Amino acid sequence: MSVTDVITASGGGLESDQQTLRVAVVGAGFMGQVHAEAARRAGATVVAAMASRPEGAAAAARAVGADEGYPNLAALLDGAEIDVLHVCTPNASHAPVVAAALAAGVHVICEKPLATGSVEATALMEAAGDRVATVPFVYRFHPMVRELRARLAAGEAGVVASVTGGYLQDWLSRPSDDDWRVDAALGGPSRAFADIGSHWCDLFEFVTGDRIARLSARTAVVHERARSAGEPTEDLATVHFTTAAGMVGTLVVSQVAAGRKNRLHLELSGTEASFGFDQEDPERLWVGRREGGQTLLRDPGTLHPSAARYVRLPAGHAQGYQDCFDAFVADTYRAVRGADVPDGLPTFADGLRAVRITETVLASAAADGAWTEVPA
Repeated sequence: MSVTDVITASGGGLESDQQTLRVAVVGAGFMGQVHAEAARRAGATVVAAMASRPEGAAAAARAVGADEGYPNLAALLDGAEIDVLHVCTPNASHAPVVAAALAAGVHVICEKPLATGSVEATALMEAAGDRVATVPFVYRFHPMVRELRARLAAGEAGVVASVTGGYLQDWLSRPSDDDWRVDAALGGPSRAFADIGSHWCDLFEFVTGDRIARLSARTAVVHERARSAGEPTEDLATVHFTTAAGMVGTLVVSQVAAGRKNRLHLELSGTEASFGFDQEDPERLWVGRREGGQTLLRDPGTLHPSAARYVRLPAGHAQGYQDCFDAFVADTYRAVRGADVPDGLPTFADGLRAVRITETVLASAAADGAWTEVPA
């Protein structure tokens, strides 16, 4: 079967025979541009955009390739006929923007964190009702992540006893490095963990089907930053945890790890087989056994069907981050169009879960690493 056959048979291609969705993007920075590109690749039309300042409306439209820019959210929701709103604004504004969109009857894709606190996140999940409301935990959409999930579900690992991993970046490794995220008034009470630790936890729980139950966390502020208002947000966090199934885990999250650009990695150790995945090398999945190890390659001819449906290119032609984002947006739009709700689509329930884990990490760290229960 060719890669085209795989994609067509699995429903992973563009759905040009379906209605053309009209979407808007709020926030015109890097993430807004990624969302807009994924929207177009999924067959939607980007009809509207909004920046954080009214005078930036035209520039926002140019940045994301929208038909028209709007000075504020009320004008956009009143003046643009849209099916889906993509929320890519600073974290503290997520909740009011999402709430307004849901009240207007619009489907929503909201960047994580869904909100800066679990009370707001819970309210948004409940307000979504029957509308499609998703959060881009896009690392779920690497084909080799789906392959890992399928092999674990089949029991190939035996008893999975432990997991180690981390998410390491270096974009804030110097004292002079600056961004709105370091300001708690804009980014919320957690930075490194809410920003990237949440991705790791979502990926771990997604592939294993297990849940982090208790944790002990430490956080550190390596650099004091001029933009920080009040209590500074963390540069790094370490977390020890146990899961509902009894697994033991360790996690290191850092945005001050020189030389590491976007290294999300995890290794699951089982009694029959162990598995390792590294987001910076997403075409491969390591499998270790007592008899020796092997590296599985992304090849639609050998992958589990749940992984093969996310293959867009033949083996040896690398897929990456934008491909994951494209697949996430395409699956969200499938749900909006009413075709189905694709397996593994991350919803506001997953966004709330991430907020609750983040809050537990902060609570444990504030209590000198005390073991703390994660709310269900």
